[in-house]
Amino acid sequence: MKKINFLNEIDVYDELMEKFPAQPSPFLSTDIRGLDDPECVYVFFQNKQWIEMANDLELKNDSYALELGVLFLPEEVFRYYTPLYIYASLFNKNDLWVFESDFIQQYLCPEYRDHDDFLNFILNFSDAQLSIIAQFMSYESEILGFSYASKACIDFWNDFL
Repeated sequence: MKKINFLNEIDVYDELMEKFPAQPSPFLSTDIRGLDDPECVYVFFQNKQWIEMANDLELKNDSYALELGVLFLPEEVFRYYTPLYIYASLFNKNDLWVFESDFIQQYLCPEYRDHDDFLNFILNFSDAQLSIIAQFMSYESEILGFSYASKACIDFWNDFL
């Protein structure tokens, strides 16, 4: 597997595009509409492919919807948007919007989830996708120094590097 330079956004984007190809956007139930925060999530994600969202990403405006997406999107829908979250995290180095830590802790750290739920989420990715996620977690651990990412790498992700 190609080693990705997470300090080069173009390299990351190209790898994400290759390993998480464009597919029709997942169905997002209208059940989350009608309340302020879920409505925000619905409007932000509905009928949008992760690639188009990455191309139009403005963290100052989009970080709140990304944060709420971690909480309100159904897991199978969230799985589709995982590459968007990885990509958005690359631009979060200076502002440190909370969506990044929420995303990593909620979905990529085995210690924060039930063991079976964690594996059910993770093992639906292909080997190539898991390799990208493992490299992302290594970047979060080694370059950014996030302790929860370091522990997740030791506990799980280093096996995919």
